[in-house]
Formats: sequence, structure tokens, C-alpha cells
Amino acid sequence: MKPEEFVSVIKLVVEQRSVAGVIKNLTESANHSDHRLKYISSWYRDLDEGGKDCVSEIIKESVSTTLFGMFCVLDGVRAIENGSEKGALELYHIKDVNKTLLNDSENEFLHDIYKSLE
Repeated sequence: MKPEEFVSVIKLVVEQRSVAGVIKNLTESANHSDHRLKYISSWYRDLDEGGKDCVSEIIKESVSTTLFGMFCVLDGVRAIENGSEKGALELYHIKDVNKTLLNDSENEFLHDIYKSLE
């Protein structure tokens, strides 16, 4: 798997499914046992279509911003440690005998690939 394929797959199975899952929770959670979710679901269902569209865009922006930040961390351009000496994260895709470093700093950054797909 190449870095571009990895980012595309994450965009599908994380970003798109997360957005769809949140919207589904908002539209179908009237009988949910989680009181917080029940409350926001009730609020959401009372919105007009324009309001629902805005909420959908906010959800998409939130998920996108989160994934971008996660890719920045994986790329090592956003620190997760304090101090001057920081470790490095290495993300590999391993299949059969093939081992591919997905966040190789010598190649295009994952966060840049992600932004190019938006």
C-alpha cells in the first residue's frame, strides 16, 4: 500500500463513515439511553433543512480537522511530546513480505496528501 492509498482509505472508512454515523445518531436516537445524545438528537430533528445542512457541514469540518491533525502528528510536524528531544513515529503497512513506511519524511507528507483529496 502506498501513502496515497492509505490516506484515501482512511478518508473513506474513517472520515466519511464517521460523518454518516454522527448524522445517523442525530436522526435516529429518539429512544437512545444516552441522555446527552437523546437531547442533541431532539434538538437536531427540530431544525429546518438549512439548519440541518449547517450542522452536517460543521460535522464534516470537525472530522476533517481532526484527521488533518492526526496526519500532522504521524508526519512529525505536530509535536506530541514536550521538551527539545522528541521521538519519531513510524507507520508501516505490512502485507505478506512487503513492508512500506507510510509516513516517510523523504516523501510527500500524509497531511498534504489528505488536503489534496479535499
